[in-house]
Amino acid sequence: RFSYLNSKQMKKLLIALLLFSGSTSFSETKSYEINGEIPGAKDRMPVYLLNGTVYPPTVIDSTTISNNKFAFKGVEQLKFPTYLTVNINKAGKDADSRNLKSFSLFAENSKMDIYCPFDSLPSYYYDPNNWRKEYNVRVAGSSTQKLYDDFNKSIFELKGENNYLQQEYLKVYHIPAIKGEFNTKQGMAIIRQQNKLQKEIKEKTIKFVQENNKSVVAAYFVTNLLRRASSDYTINEINSLVKGLDKSLHESNYMKDLEKAAENAKATAKGLSFNDIKLKDKEGKRVNLSEFVKPGQVNMLEFWASWCGPCRAEIPHLRQLYEISGKKGFNMISISIDERDPDWKKAMTEEGMVWTQLCDDQGRKGPVAEVYKVNGIPYCILLDKDGKIMVANLRGAALDVFLEDVGLFHYKG
Repeated sequence: RFSYLNSKQMKKLLIALLLFSGSTSFSETKSYEINGEIPGAKDRMPVYLLNGTVYPPTVIDSTTISNNKFAFKGVEQLKFPTYLTVNINKAGKDADSRNLKSFSLFAENSKMDIYCPFDSLPSYYYDPNNWRKEYNVRVAGSSTQKLYDDFNKSIFELKGENNYLQQEYLKVYHIPAIKGEFNTKQGMAIIRQQNKLQKEIKEKTIKFVQENNKSVVAAYFVTNLLRRASSDYTINEINSLVKGLDKSLHESNYMKDLEKAAENAKATAKGLSFNDIKLKDKEGKRVNLSEFVKPGQVNMLEFWASWCGPCRAEIPHLRQLYEISGKKGFNMISISIDERDPDWKKAMTEEGMVWTQLCDDQGRKGPVAEVYKVNGIPYCILLDKDGKIMVANLRGAALDVFLEDVGLFHYKG
């Protein structure tokens, strides 16, 4: 039997339904909402939102600034907090490169507010003199971002001191060295201070990862540690860093890049024996690298190219090392990735490179890139007397410090 509601009852029911519906839509956030306030930014200045968990980052959304403000709203709920990058004024051939700004945040399914004056924003391009600007951006509404910010604040002084030393190193050692003036003693002293600071920062980062292994921030830090690894870790240590993350993170979009970083780090992991590869000698003959690695000596594989400015700038230092340590059980092997034989040979002659010279004429597609995962030059790998990897990616006074510590270099000045 059906019964009908009178008008008063119907009105009460409709009000209840509206209240229920309204409270549900208000309390449930489908995805992220990012509201930015950038005092000093010009109207119609373009703003891009990028996915920072992939490399290279991909554009998710775009908008423009109006009355110093911009906004982004996600259309799908985030399964995990996601590392997003905001680029401001990055568009068109008329964009002023001096005013390209960029900052990142960990976005959650919440409303997030960002505030930073335009002139205080970090630059899109790396600027060692303004590294503190990354701390200027205030983000509210993301607990993941707060975790990240709190850790960064805990190492602020260490980063500041390291950055100061880096500027001193450039002034005292690097710039004079380009002109052939080697302030080796001062350069080595600065490097030793930097090594201590960087070791402390790394130890604090690993401790943070272990204590917060369920957070995507931990996955982000592990990826960066492995990307920047200079044969710092053994295979077991690399596996430990990855496996130390909670299993719940293995389904996140961070794992693809993390696993790739781990794979690349393992190619030159500390303690591995060097990989033999086919190369070309100065006479054009195909040879094995192993023919030139001398057992019982410390061997350095130095990867370079004639067209690489920083590589050419490092060669005077390599000549100095060869003169000092070449007869003390130190064997240098330079491996060019030049694809043009005349360019390679011309550079060798111009630079007076009298030690062993080999070439991977397949360039960026050859065994140097494929086997050793070298994606930037100059780059070196140092092997111990048994042909096992000790360290990588050293140059300048940092290389001098390492060789002195293993008894192959001693500066008397």
